Amino acid sequence: MNGWSSSSSNYTTVRAMGTFESNICYCIEPGVPLDIGDRLTDWDENFWDNYPSSYNSTITPDDIKLFIGRIMQYGYTGTISTGWRSQNEGADKLAHAVATQLLIWETVVGERDADFNKVSTGGYDAVLDQISADHPLRSQIMSYYNSIAASVQAHSKLPAFLPEAPAERRTSNWNGTVKNTPRP
Repeated sequence: MNGWSSSSSNYTTVRAMGTFESNICYCIEPGVPLDIGDRLTDWDENFWDNYPSSYNSTITPDDIKLFIGRIMQYGYTGTISTGWRSQNEGADKLAHAVATQLLIWETVVGERDADFNKVSTGGYDAVLDQISADHPLRSQIMSYYNSIAASVQAHSKLPAFLPEAPAERRTSNWNGTVKNTPRP
């Protein structure tokens, strides 16, 4: 989508910064290969200032940056281990990390809109197609995926008692009452 592509794989791979067992890092360029021995690079905040609109026609670079930050707030941000396998205690962390990566890719390629809702891929394979139906961690990945997506969507929602452009300031008190005061 939007010129991004990726090949299929029979393996789930996660990457760390500096070593094989360190803080996890995530790919923001789907389909750009990274072979063993390649050095990871990082970008500062200016990367998004020059992000070509052809890479994502769904949301702005500022929205991409905002959503990646929110995904990271609710996604997996710990360390990784070469000992993780789908059949051992590393499975849960691996599933959480994969779900986080999938949502980052969806955001980068344009499969998420300004409200973080899924959008049509226009007939292209979706990022979620990376996880086959017979993936041993599919149900765990999808559970984390749905949880992270819901958290990102709810992150900016106003409480039900607060209209979008309130003329009054409403304050909830500890006892459940609401106090209305005119906005200055």
